[in-house]
Amino acid sequence: MLVSNSLIVYAFVLGSAEEAGSSPIASLAIGLALVPIVFLLLAFISRHPRAPTGVLYAMLLSLMVGIPLAAFDVAAALTMGFGAGGAVALAKYEEDSWIARAIAVVVVTVYIVVLLRYQIGAALLATAILPLVAIGSADEVMEWRAARREHLDED
Repeated sequence: MLVSNSLIVYAFVLGSAEEAGSSPIASLAIGLALVPIVFLLLAFISRHPRAPTGVLYAMLLSLMVGIPLAAFDVAAALTMGFGAGGAVALAKYEEDSWIARAIAVVVVTVYIVVLLRYQIGAALLATAILPLVAIGSADEVMEWRAARREHLDED
């Protein structure tokens, strides 16, 4: 995800630069080609019960969320796109909640947008790391809440 994200950001930065002879097409193409591989690895490593279908839905959701946001902010689009796709590609267990995953992705996206105003380098690195970390954290919180509820029911 870090390589894919970095290549896509590099393509947009290179495309906005006014250098003659520099073409961001190759960087963008390679970065976009790596996106399905990211979701494929995420689905198979997490042992998604229907991994190929999950990867397809992850790609579609990533495009549906990321493309409209790219008109406003590329970093937010990458964060939201990878986050939405990752939420679908990552295996979901009984305790995990789609709502918690969605809230985590939205919170991280808002954080990235605010961070971009103050520290661009940190924001671009966080864009490549935080979406999947937020989803995993949301799942951990939901599992903790389920265990706590179970413990309270025993008492």
